[in-house]
Amino acid sequence: MNRCIIGDCRVVMRDQIAQGVKVQMCVTSPPYWGLRDYGTAKWEGGDTECDHLARPTGGATGSTLKGSNQRGTWSADGQYRSECGKCGAHRVDSQLGLEFTPQEYVANMVEVFRLVRELLADDGTLWLNLGDTYAAARSYQVTDNKNPAVGPSRHLGHAKPPEGYKQKDLIGIPWRVAFALQQPYYTGKVKDERDRVWLAAMLDAEGSICGTEYTTGDRTKTNIYISVTNTSVPIIDKCERLFPQDVKHVYEKTNGVSNRRCFRWDVERMDTKTLFIREIYPYLVAKRKQAILGYTFLELQRGLESKKKGYLPGQHEQRSWLMASLSKLNAGEDVDLPDWVIEPPSLFEPGFYLRQDLIWSKPNPMPESVRDRCTKSHEYLFLLSKRERYYYDQEAILEPVSANTHARLAQDVAAQVGSARAHAGGKTNGAMKAVGRAPGVNPKAAMNAIGSKQNASFAEACSLQVTERNKRSVWTVTTKPFDGAHFATFPPGLIEPCILAGSRPRDTVLDPFFGSGTVGEVAQNLGRNWLGIELNPAYAKLQDKRTAQQGMVLT
Repeated sequence: MNRCIIGDCRVVMRDQIAQGVKVQMCVTSPPYWGLRDYGTAKWEGGDTECDHLARPTGGATGSTLKGSNQRGTWSADGQYRSECGKCGAHRVDSQLGLEFTPQEYVANMVEVFRLVRELLADDGTLWLNLGDTYAAARSYQVTDNKNPAVGPSRHLGHAKPPEGYKQKDLIGIPWRVAFALQQPYYTGKVKDERDRVWLAAMLDAEGSICGTEYTTGDRTKTNIYISVTNTSVPIIDKCERLFPQDVKHVYEKTNGVSNRRCFRWDVERMDTKTLFIREIYPYLVAKRKQAILGYTFLELQRGLESKKKGYLPGQHEQRSWLMASLSKLNAGEDVDLPDWVIEPPSLFEPGFYLRQDLIWSKPNPMPESVRDRCTKSHEYLFLLSKRERYYYDQEAILEPVSANTHARLAQDVAAQVGSARAHAGGKTNGAMKAVGRAPGVNPKAAMNAIGSKQNASFAEACSLQVTERNKRSVWTVTTKPFDGAHFATFPPGLIEPCILAGSRPRDTVLDPFFGSGTVGEVAQNLGRNWLGIELNPAYAKLQDKRTAQQGMVLT
C-alpha cells in the first residue's frame, strides 16, 4: 500500500484481485469523455522515424484535424488511430476517454468499476466524480498545455455528433454511467445464457457428477468427477468451446456395451469444477442434487492442506456420506439432503447501490463563451455502495447549523398554538408545533401530549443545544490548481469529506485514475493508507512530491 502502480487500471486491478487485496473505499475522477488526450499512445512496428500523421483533405493548412474524419482514420492528435497508413505501424493506447461513442465510454467505465467493486470490502463505498459533455460537430478542442512534460498539447474533437445525438445535445454521461453501474451482471465464464442452458442439458442427459472413495495405506482418499460422454465429436467440441480449460480434458475411450468409440469431456481442477457447477446449477433438472453434493464436497476440500494428507478431523463422516449419496442418486435412488450441505451460489452480482447524487458546486467555474444557456458551474459526485448496508461516518462530516436554525430553536415551543396535523387533523396527539431543543427542556414532555415519547435517551437528546447538522448534498468547493499538475486536478476539498465519511483511520483508499496523486496526498494526511493506479508514468514525480509528507494517524 501507499504506492502508485503504473499500468492500465483494468489489468492492475485484476492482478490485485488475484492477490486477495481489499480496499475500504474508492474515490476517483476518471478522464471525462471526449475532453482531452493525455498522450499515452505508443507505436509498435513500422518505421521508427515516421511521424504517423494522417493527411486528411479539405482542412486548413497546417491542421491535421480539419476535414472529414471517418471512424478509425486518425486520432485526437492528428495521427492515424489504429494503423499508420504510411509505414504500417500499429497504435497502442489504453487510455480511457477517447472512445468514439458515449456507449463505448460507458461500457469501459462499467468494466473499470466492476473491478473496483471486487476490490471493495463488503461494507465499502465508491465516490465517483464525473463531468458531462455536449454533442458537437467540432474539429478542435481547447488544447491542454498546462503540463507539456506530462502530455503534449492535443487537439480533440469529432467531425459530427455521435450517432443518436443532435448538435448541442447534453449527453448526460454521469447519469448514464451511474445507471449502468446499478445493473446486475454475470461474473461467470459462459456469458450467453443459452450456452449455460445447453451445457446443463448435456450434463443432465449425457453427463455425470460422481465421486470415488478408496483407501491407500492408512489414508482414505476421495475425489469428484464431472464429465460428459458421447460418441459425437461435435458435441464434445462444443463443450470444450463453451467452457475452455487450461489443461487436457478430452479423452477417447471405448463404450463397454456396444464397443463403439466415444469421447469423454472432463472438468478438471477443483476451482474449475466449482465454477462449472455454479454456471449450470440454475438450469439443471435431473442432477440438481448431485450438483449440490458435488459443490459441498469441493467446498469441504478447500479445508485440506493437500489431498494427499486426507481428511481433516471431523470430516470423515461428512465426506463418506457425500460419496455414498452420490452413488445412490446416480443409481436412481433418492436422497434427503441434510442442513449442512451447500447450495451453489449464483454467479450474478447485483451491481452497485446508487445511494446519492452529490452536487459539486464551483464558485470559480471555467468560463464558457455561450449565450443560449447558463455557464456550467457544477459536476456530479456519486456515492455508490457495494452492499445495502455499508460504512458511513456521518459525524465525521457534520457541518455547522445556520443562524436561522438557532433562531428557530430559541422559540417557546410549548406556548405555540400549532397547526392541524395531517389526515385532516385526525391525529390525536395534539397540534403540530416547531421541533426544538433547548438546554434541559424536552419539548414533547413540556407539551404533555397524549402518546408523546418520553424516555431517558430521548430526553437526553432533546436537551442538547444543536450546533451541527447532517451534511447537505450540495458541496461548494473551489477548484484548486497545483503547480505542475495536469489540467484536471481533483481538488482536495472535494476528496476530504469522502474519505472521512467512507473510511476509518488506517483503512485503504483506492484511486484507479491517480493522476498527480491528490487522493493519495489527502488520504495520507488523514491517516489512511492509499493505493493509486496510473497509466502515464510521467506523473510519477508529481505523485512523489504530493505524497512525500507522512500523514498523521488518527485515533
